[in-house]
Amino acid sequence: MSKILYVLTREEINVEVSKKKLQNISKRISPNNISSKKPVIYSEKQLIYSIINPTKTIISNRGNVLLGGLFKEKDWEDFDATNYDGNYSIFRINTKELQILTDVLGTRTVWYYKNDKIFIAATSQRAIVQYLGDFEFNEAAIPWMISSGSLGPEEAWDKRIRKLPADGILRLDRKSWELNINRKPVIFNATKSSKQRLKKKLQKSLTETFQSLSLDFSNWAISLSGGYDSRAIINLLTLNRPKTQNLKTVTWGASEYLKEKDSDASIAKRIAKTLALNHSFYDTSTNTSSKNFKNIIELFLLNGEGRNDHIPAYMDGFKIWKTLYENEVQGVVRGDEVFGYNKIYSAITVKDFIGITLCSDFSNLSKYRYITKLKQKLPREYLRLESESLNTWKDRLFHLHRIPTVQASLADLKYGFVEQINPFLSREIVYQVRDLPDNLRRDKKLFREIVEPLGPRIPYSNPTASQTPFVQLLRREDIVAEIKRGLNSKNAELIFPKNFLDEILGNMKSSNNKALKTTSPLSKFKNLIPSSIKKRIAQRNDSLIMDDNLLAFRIYIIINMNKILENDASVFKS
Repeated sequence: MSKILYVLTREEINVEVSKKKLQNISKRISPNNISSKKPVIYSEKQLIYSIINPTKTIISNRGNVLLGGLFKEKDWEDFDATNYDGNYSIFRINTKELQILTDVLGTRTVWYYKNDKIFIAATSQRAIVQYLGDFEFNEAAIPWMISSGSLGPEEAWDKRIRKLPADGILRLDRKSWELNINRKPVIFNATKSSKQRLKKKLQKSLTETFQSLSLDFSNWAISLSGGYDSRAIINLLTLNRPKTQNLKTVTWGASEYLKEKDSDASIAKRIAKTLALNHSFYDTSTNTSSKNFKNIIELFLLNGEGRNDHIPAYMDGFKIWKTLYENEVQGVVRGDEVFGYNKIYSAITVKDFIGITLCSDFSNLSKYRYITKLKQKLPREYLRLESESLNTWKDRLFHLHRIPTVQASLADLKYGFVEQINPFLSREIVYQVRDLPDNLRRDKKLFREIVEPLGPRIPYSNPTASQTPFVQLLRREDIVAEIKRGLNSKNAELIFPKNFLDEILGNMKSSNNKALKTTSPLSKFKNLIPSSIKKRIAQRNDSLIMDDNLLAFRIYIIINMNKILENDASVFKS
């Protein structure tokens, strides 16, 4: 998806100066390893916006912009309409008010800033900071990055910037300059309908969603793995869009996984061959030099703005996404979904799975006096309701947090290169899932019953066969050296006490293996443990242990994002 910087003022703007500023910001926000397209800049007396590295999928009409896409044709410029189905962010304006809308799960994050004279909204925090010309570091982001590897439920790097919630609508009255935000709550309410009736309703919503997709598949690719979701996308597209031919599919991962018959890479290759798909595999092997790692982490932070720590999939230096962009692929169809997950037996496991762990959830973090003084708590709506089962709570949090915070931040890493669509995150499908009882969501039971008969008869991948241990990557000598360099810098001491940094540095570990091994025998053994034993183990554990190198890497992200945003603020300082 192209990114956007949208500025509304109370007084008339200097169009010439503002256009030049937006052109420069657009250039800085675009990935620096591609030749970006010229930004689309539109201006009125009190309004100016820039669509950064625009794709053909963008729809705009004067001050109105639709990023992403709708699954069902509707008048997206109708100020009285709100319940659109699709993956989108909508900006629309008239003489009375500005409206910004997010989709049902907030798949595209919109950030905003407001003072008495100006309102700025953007899909990039860096763009807002650059336009303002100053940066105010948000200390509340520190505990969340440390404990969860993300910015948490509500935080931004700048304490003045806010995030528009999922399924929300922001209204700014242009005369009074009053801002209001309304959002629909995430409610799970299992119906008393029969399983057969629920199955028919879910099947109907799947069929209608895929029939409504209006993509030109000659310049779109489908992300293909060895699991249920991407295989289901191929089958549902073929069944519901008969003219869909010669589908392009892509899989990525370390090339060594192609040798493992039950890995994502191997299973995807077999599926593509069986279904005569135009398939490509991209190698993300992590055998990089120390110098290259420094460049890779810089790209990772610039493109994703430090919203998550999930770097292993980008150790190719974004080569996959650069290649897709240069091959004029407009977007990727992904299989992100909310059909349900494996049963979980403890609250701490729920928090870890969703990505909302607190610093206090890790027993070994209590040894750091600095961390114990950090203030952090979950929003009230994240707490488990008295009427909720553990698994309903988990699935509600997946809708409330995992998709709009973690998954959206991962998508943001690619949006500078290509568009992205997730059909399974359709509003209609999401609503059907929220009506299912626990037993039909658990392990995607009802969804699997619908899609498994579609074939082909090829085994599904073993999840552990395609995993690269994150901790193992962070113990590589060259990577440890780069993290230590960051923690020893003057920039580090601008945020953290030196004695705390010294403690972190002293606890780091390294190994001399440049190449990463595939899944360990221990991981494979864990996969064979009966669920009854897993339940007993989980119920006895009420705390977690954080790897020392992972903690150091998260501190490294905080230090470098502060540096990046300080630089952003100084470039166009007025």
